[in-house]
Amino acid sequence: MIQRGADPDMANLFMGTFETVLSEVINFIPIDCILAEDKPASAKVVALGKKLGLEVRMFRTYDELVAQTGDFKKIGICFIAGFGTILRNDFIQKCDAVVNMHLGDVADCRGRHPLPTAILRKDRMMTATIHLIDSEKIDAGPILGKTSLPIDYDKNYTANEIELLKAAVQLTREVLNQYKRTGSFRGQPWKAPDGSYQPKVPSETLERVFRARTLKEL
Repeated sequence: MIQRGADPDMANLFMGTFETVLSEVINFIPIDCILAEDKPASAKVVALGKKLGLEVRMFRTYDELVAQTGDFKKIGICFIAGFGTILRNDFIQKCDAVVNMHLGDVADCRGRHPLPTAILRKDRMMTATIHLIDSEKIDAGPILGKTSLPIDYDKNYTANEIELLKAAVQLTREVLNQYKRTGSFRGQPWKAPDGSYQPKVPSETLERVFRARTLKEL
């Protein structure tokens, strides 16, 4: 159980590219700083952070991320959504809680490209999972919540991702409402099954998925 801290010197962070999730998180958690990967996908989160008057710090590598957070005496909640940098124990242990949104079902689709992987496997459903990160094992921490909906193969990738993100924002609201009521994150421990981690999808395959007019053409 992760207890909510009351230390005024403790900073709460948002890291990732999903600005719609940030818009929901700030309704529940006072975010002190946004950590954004220096890449085009971060543009919307950076723009929203600046609009809201939040401090935004950019980084390229894990070492730069650590350096950018070096002046924080403590980190309370670090909420992650749409983030590609793998965290290590030195950062994880500095936080009271690291909460990660993963656009996949961790039971069978851990890793970097969960939604493209589910589509390429012709899965019937797409899933978003919110879980705690408590070790360097990828997408394997205690689960706070899951939501699933059908993949629409008559639509393209972007249309499906938009719908999954809408569901993920609703899940975020539910998880943070629970946190607000209880003052803690109560995750469900589980053991990642063999084969649940999926390798990165090759860039040329990703482009084919992203550019298809409808998913049934793949």
